[in-house]
Amino acid sequence: MKDQLPREVRELLLKTIETNEPQLSKEMNDAIRITAAGEDKWYLVHAFPFDAPDAGDFSYQSTHAKPSIAVIFQEATLLKLSDSLRKNLLATVSHELKTPITSARISLYLLLEQQLGELNSDQIELVETARDDVNRQLSTIENLLDLSRVEENTDELDISEFPLCDLVAESIDAHQDVATAHDVSLSYTTPESSIMLQADKEKLRIVLNNLVVNAIKYSDSGRTVEIRAFQQKDFCRVEVRDQGPGMDEETVNTIFDAYTRGNATGAIKGTGLGLKISKDIIDAHQGKIGCISKLDAGSTFYFELPIL
Repeated sequence: MKDQLPREVRELLLKTIETNEPQLSKEMNDAIRITAAGEDKWYLVHAFPFDAPDAGDFSYQSTHAKPSIAVIFQEATLLKLSDSLRKNLLATVSHELKTPITSARISLYLLLEQQLGELNSDQIELVETARDDVNRQLSTIENLLDLSRVEENTDELDISEFPLCDLVAESIDAHQDVATAHDVSLSYTTPESSIMLQADKEKLRIVLNNLVVNAIKYSDSGRTVEIRAFQQKDFCRVEVRDQGPGMDEETVNTIFDAYTRGNATGAIKGTGLGLKISKDIIDAHQGKIGCISKLDAGSTFYFELPIL
């Protein structure tokens, strides 16, 4: 029977036996395809040591010569198909929108340069407003495309060595227009000395960009987003602090779950996926990501990475 099980199921069962700990499948990425009666279905597979005395206590020592485990196959075919449809739709719509918005952005900049004729003050104000709106939309689309590209392989890292300061400076430069459009300033406190990282720069860029964009969106007009980078012993830490509405403790505790968004007032749009994917990327680097926030006192998002 065990030879007929998919490799992923056998590996999960083996890990349960070796660690004597339950193995739970929580995400759609963990779903395993199993063919039964000629039909493919997707299952979330959960395995538990069989003789556990209490469902919440797995710190026991088995008394059996051969360990036993219980396995639950939770069918998730419809959820898996829905999740795949969402990902494909997100990537397709974002890609199809990027080209015309980029074209509109170029046209607006040409108008502001007045190469096609002079504009009066009212016309310039209207074009500047349109330019700022387009920049915001383009930034959102680029972030969505980044997220859709890495969502399936957050744990596959392309390691290289690079200065942390370069990563932060590039992210700040890339979002100056967005910050200006929101009437928000970006402030960067550099580390006392250069910090070299061995990490996946492109994936960390996605993490930092997501934190910076969120901080800008949730900050009121005229406020400042503060970015800090510093080293503490054998790890480095990057913080992004906004002066927005903040969050209550319950929201902070779930903010890195899929489809969770902050409870700020105002119609701020988002997919609720950015922080979840950011957490997956930082976890893959053996790092830590977190949030410190209080209502009406702003939020500080941070991530920490080991320095090898």
